[in-house]
Amino acid sequence: MVSKKFVVRHDGGMDANHAAQLVRLANQYDCNVHVEFGQKRADGKSIMNMLALGARNGDEIVIIANGPDEEYALNALEEYLDRQ
Repeated sequence: MVSKKFVVRHDGGMDANHAAQLVRLANQYDCNVHVEFGQKRADGKSIMNMLALGARNGDEIVIIANGPDEEYALNALEEYLDRQ
C-alpha cells in the first residue's frame, strides 16, 4: 500500500470534469485506489464517490493505492494532479 498527500489546485475543485479524469486514470490500473478528504473516504474509481467528497481548491486530499501496480497508479495520478 502506498499513499501520498496532494492539494487540490483547480479553481473548480473536484468538479465533474476533474473527477472524471482522475477516475478514468485510476481505472487503468489493477489496484484499489481510494481518496480521503477529512473524514470521508471515496473509491477513486467511482465518479459518484469522487464528487461526493466535495473537495475544493486548496483542500488537502490523500490518495491511497493498494495492489499489484500501486506505485505506477500513484505516480500517474501524481503526474496528472501536478499538471492541474
